[in-house]
Amino acid sequence: MESRLEGQLKKLGSDMADVRTKVSGAEAVLAKLSVEGAVVSRQEVLALAKSVVDQRAGAGKGGVLDLEDVRAAARRVVLDELERHSADRLGRPDHAVYSSGGRVLAHSAAWHTPGFGGLLSQLKLGLHPQAQRVVQPSHGEPGHCLPLKVLDGSYGHVDVALRTSVVPEAITLEHVSKTTAFDLSTAPKAFRISGWHNEPAKAAEPEVLGTFEYDTSADYAAQMFTVKPGPSAGMAGYNVVRLEVLSNYGSEDFTCIYRLRVHGIPLRA
Repeated sequence: MESRLEGQLKKLGSDMADVRTKVSGAEAVLAKLSVEGAVVSRQEVLALAKSVVDQRAGAGKGGVLDLEDVRAAARRVVLDELERHSADRLGRPDHAVYSSGGRVLAHSAAWHTPGFGGLLSQLKLGLHPQAQRVVQPSHGEPGHCLPLKVLDGSYGHVDVALRTSVVPEAITLEHVSKTTAFDLSTAPKAFRISGWHNEPAKAAEPEVLGTFEYDTSADYAAQMFTVKPGPSAGMAGYNVVRLEVLSNYGSEDFTCIYRLRVHGIPLRA
């Protein structure tokens, strides 16, 4: 019995050494994993480890985890992130997006830099040459926005036609990232969202969907806010939304609007 016990202890010691070797190798692999050049966080490492364990448990596999398990889980994480990014980074349909029929209908007085040229068709409509950027994907380029003049205590507004009538559930307001911005004083701060059915000029008083505050100190440039539809939303929804800026972060000249997204339930395809 002593001989058998000694043999089992030796085998256990050998197994533990193998585990330490494999864990050390796995840590080396995880240490090299990065997302956009940043070292993976402790939370991400733990999530990856859990993913590996869950995969092996689901497959009915036992034994020590190896580096191939880690690599497979890492590939899955990367693919999931790419899929989420391709879904407009938020994974929710945007009913204001230009490529599907969303349009900027009108806006308050805009700031024009000296000698700034524009698109003749938009100028005829009284729109700033960069107005439609509000409903197009933003690539985080400073200055690629709709600059609304600060006039007589007003910080500006923009009216957006949606691709169809929608019962809104949330909106997303996006500014340039704080890591690349030259000046965050032009970012919107407090703002109000309102909705109509039909164009504002033809509609009754707009229904306020909520008042919110954009936070320039937050980690994400695209910030989502839950809205509360008014009483008419259930009947016809809204096909026009207004973003009204109530304050900005200090600029006395203009407020930059980079992108507005509208999420909700379409009433007709």
